[in-house]
Amino acid sequence: VFDALSADARAITDDDGETVAWRWQVDGGVPVALKPVDAQNDETEDAPDWLMRTAPPAPRALRTLTPSKAGGYDDEDIDTVAVGDDPLSGLAPDRRGLLIHRLLERLPGIGHDRWHKVAEAYLHGAMPEIAPQNRAFLMEEVCAVLKSPQTQFLFEDGSSQAEVTVAGTVMIGGEPVEVRGQIDRLIVVDGTLHIVDFKTNRHVPDTRDAVPHNYVRQLALYRALMAPLYPDHAVKASILWTRTAVVMAVPEAMLDAALDRLIA
Repeated sequence: VFDALSADARAITDDDGETVAWRWQVDGGVPVALKPVDAQNDETEDAPDWLMRTAPPAPRALRTLTPSKAGGYDDEDIDTVAVGDDPLSGLAPDRRGLLIHRLLERLPGIGHDRWHKVAEAYLHGAMPEIAPQNRAFLMEEVCAVLKSPQTQFLFEDGSSQAEVTVAGTVMIGGEPVEVRGQIDRLIVVDGTLHIVDFKTNRHVPDTRDAVPHNYVRQLALYRALMAPLYPDHAVKASILWTRTAVVMAVPEAMLDAALDRLIA
């Protein structure tokens, strides 16, 4: 590079005469002749109207919602209930949830006979302080989800996508709101778009009415964001409770009511 540029380069020296840099500059360019302006024949145009108008105020930034945190947290969202002698009850809920989510994302893509080996290697690397018997308990929970006949459609190749990042604008109360989030599983099959969120709570609600409000709001926002993209599909939102390997569909009326509360 230096050899190619050195013919037109000028050395920059310090007070001691040492070269500290080189400046590349081409000299000898042909100057452009300027044409004199004929004031008598000067053709000008009237200034456009916008030039003299005060600039309008900048548009207001859109309100942004993250579905998993929309509206704050309710007391019932905090997973503090231990189930029996659950070895994982002492593991922080967010950490436990992350591990289970990662395993449910990665294991479906490999053979059943390798599930335990791959899961053991992942858990040991991600959180080596977990006792081996506790890692085994967590692996059994994940494998029970993957083997359950009720959950098979969630992990079928070709129709299911894992950890889908989504972003867009939805209208809430007549106001555009920017929504950003990540859907645990998105499945398009038989004319239906399934939006499924994984919940790793140790305490699983017995009925839909007992589901924490934040969980329903989260699904309601995902549905509002995704439905316009699939106008010819029915849209179904569900929660997968990993503790019991149960898929709980959330009725449309509950989703609509959750958005109404968000507006209020």
